[in-house]
Amino acid sequence: MALALAVGVAACHRGGGLPPRPDGPAVVVTAESTDDGVPTAPEIEPNDVPAAAQRLAVTESAPAAVAGDLRAHGPRRDSDLYRIDFPAPDAGAADGGAPAPRLVLRADLRPAAGLSVELDALDDAGHPLVSAGGQPGEAIAVPDLAVRGAAVLLRVRAVGPEAAAPTYRLVARLAPFDTGAEIEPNGDAAHATDLALGGEAVGYLGWHRDQDWYRLSTAGMADGSVVSADLDPIPDVAATLQLMGADGHKISEARGRKGERVTLRNLRIAPGDAVVYLVVRAEAGWSASARYNVRPRAELAKAGTEAEPNDDVAHAQPIEDGTALGYLPRGDVDVYRYTTPGMALLDVEVTPPSRAAVQIEVVREDGTLLGRAESSRHRPARLTGTSIPGGPVFVRVSPRHGSGNGDDPYRLTISSRPPDGT
Repeated sequence: MALALAVGVAACHRGGGLPPRPDGPAVVVTAESTDDGVPTAPEIEPNDVPAAAQRLAVTESAPAAVAGDLRAHGPRRDSDLYRIDFPAPDAGAADGGAPAPRLVLRADLRPAAGLSVELDALDDAGHPLVSAGGQPGEAIAVPDLAVRGAAVLLRVRAVGPEAAAPTYRLVARLAPFDTGAEIEPNGDAAHATDLALGGEAVGYLGWHRDQDWYRLSTAGMADGSVVSADLDPIPDVAATLQLMGADGHKISEARGRKGERVTLRNLRIAPGDAVVYLVVRAEAGWSASARYNVRPRAELAKAGTEAEPNDDVAHAQPIEDGTALGYLPRGDVDVYRYTTPGMALLDVEVTPPSRAAVQIEVVREDGTLLGRAESSRHRPARLTGTSIPGGPVFVRVSPRHGSGNGDDPYRLTISSRPPDGT
């Protein structure tokens, strides 16, 4: 196929609006095919400002590709811009909000060996939507950009040390929107994708440090309910799950290793929080080919089970003599408040979840350490006869050596007795 190339609209590099695109003659370039079957046209310079952006003719049935070169043509480093025009955008939703898009744009960028690049998507007014980057020579992608405006500008620029061969290939495709999928941009609360408790979303952690925000409405949650969430593993990606309050504070966080499932359990929602945000974030690695599934849900809190947030003394969960169950995903800490009327000897035992080791610490409110114990492969963590003053002390349970398990609970047993044994 051929790519139509023309002089486009003018604007500043990042922020201001673009004036109307002047009419101009179109230049048609004969493209060469590559192994993926997408015809590839050469880049046409100059195309380093929006006014000279090279136009790519992309349709649902016909992707487009371009071979570019970021070799500097003067004292400034080169950047290349490409414009993709779309059919008339969808009308607004009945409630005035943004409707689900009919189409999404996928852009794949493969740089030459040793070349570090950044791929930016700008709207037709020149405002930044998404920025994706990677390591030298690493392919990057924006896999699911919502098509909402009249056009998108794709900008390719080199970052880091200069490469001997600063060349790349950019491929752009359009596809129908998949109901239930995340859509970019959704990297912050203002652009969060709506997701119902009890529902499921699929998405990509498509570039280095990509993060996807989902808006969860708490309307209809029964009193005493807690929120939990599960993130299925993504091959070669270490992901983090966070639940954020409406005011932006972090309620809780769980981390996984590469290819590991991540879970959040029993999260209490502050009264008056009409919405909370579930954040899926790439900590190490990324994938523009393997999608994740994330499932948030609300359920009634179970008696004798810890509830988050309880990561510090200020949010410690009260506990009395007996046994409680808790969950300790990687990176989590659970703190319990235990109170006696006077001096006592405290017995604490924690049986860790499978495939994990734990540490228990007993501290005063000022942080003074009163006792510490660790579990091993064959025995629980146990403190026996730890002397504690009257009033509150705090029992802190944390994973050892980076371990953790958000699926299986640990068992905490606690009791105390007077020093004289009466």
